[in-house]
Amino acid sequence: MASRMLVVFAFVGALAVVCSAQTCPCLKEENAQCARVIATGGSTCDVETVECDKCFCDFSGSADLECETVERVAFLPTEVDGQCADRTITFARCPPPAEPALWRVGSDSCENICGSESLACNAGRTNELNALALSDQLAFRSSMLLATGTVCSAVAFCNPAGLCPNSGPALFGTQCGYDLNGPSTCKAEILGGGAFGGERVCCCGPDDRCPLATR
Repeated sequence: MASRMLVVFAFVGALAVVCSAQTCPCLKEENAQCARVIATGGSTCDVETVECDKCFCDFSGSADLECETVERVAFLPTEVDGQCADRTITFARCPPPAEPALWRVGSDSCENICGSESLACNAGRTNELNALALSDQLAFRSSMLLATGTVCSAVAFCNPAGLCPNSGPALFGTQCGYDLNGPSTCKAEILGGGAFGGERVCCCGPDDRCPLATR
């Protein structure tokens, strides 16, 4: 009979993580020590230790994820060395990875910046980021960090220099600019085509793919 192989991702010494609800608060451990069970015929099996990413329920209040709890039958070791049997286990299934953010930065119009990746410019969300500079500069700085990876060395409106009419928010090196001239449009560009080092910050997708900082 051909052997079968079942991979069980679980912490060595704790093959099943039991949770009573259909979902549970959970933590994810990357490169955890996990067991791989290899069926070698009949009720015999081998177990080897491998690295895997593993989620487990955690009710201490420190969990930062929500996991689905899944019940299934798995071929697992028994108390007898080299022997395995089918057992029903419940474990925490890691949530899918978050989709990447769709903030983009470039020295063209948002329409062209987004269009170069076959994405759609979201002027409304781009304006929300710009408006934060007027209402909550700490949230604006934090949001610019989320959007661009840049820590703002300064925050200033760039209209007096005539560089970004209807095209804020913007980056000038590590300086974060915002627009007082009115709502941003998808077609507006940093004047001079970015010759002054300016780059538009554009939301290129739905609101939930262009996160903003809150506090």
